[in-house]
Amino acid sequence: MPYIDQKGREKFKPVVELLGSLRISDNKELAVLIRLFIDCFMGNYRDSWVVCNSDDKFISVEKLLHQIFADNNGELNYLITKTIKSYIDCHGEKYQNYDDVINAIDRVYSDINKDKSFTAPCGTLSCVKHELFRRKIDPYENLKIQENGDVY
Repeated sequence: MPYIDQKGREKFKPVVELLGSLRISDNKELAVLIRLFIDCFMGNYRDSWVVCNSDDKFISVEKLLHQIFADNNGELNYLITKTIKSYIDCHGEKYQNYDDVINAIDRVYSDINKDKSFTAPCGTLSCVKHELFRRKIDPYENLKIQENGDVY
């Protein structure tokens, strides 16, 4: 995020590089990674939700997060945003992939919102989603309107 300076981003470089080497195959895996960041941020390592919804593919990410973790919501936002960027970079910029990202965010949001004592990251997820719309999806839709014509 632009409010985290380059020096602040450096501490996450190993996590971002590892994300780039993983192939996040679908929105379920994306949701698992987002939830893993939130669980580690909240101090809930090896949360049952992540264990039940993933395989060993993300163990290396989790181990790294024990050493390198977000200290505040801005850093959590940065990690989630870089994960989303990695997913879009891997799968391409198209409607289905943006829809996958929105569904993953909504899935995690819904899951953590069930536990009223665990709502702190909900605001961060909302910010991530709004920024995704503002910075990526809206311009993409405007391009498609120019290419294909408007529906409204």
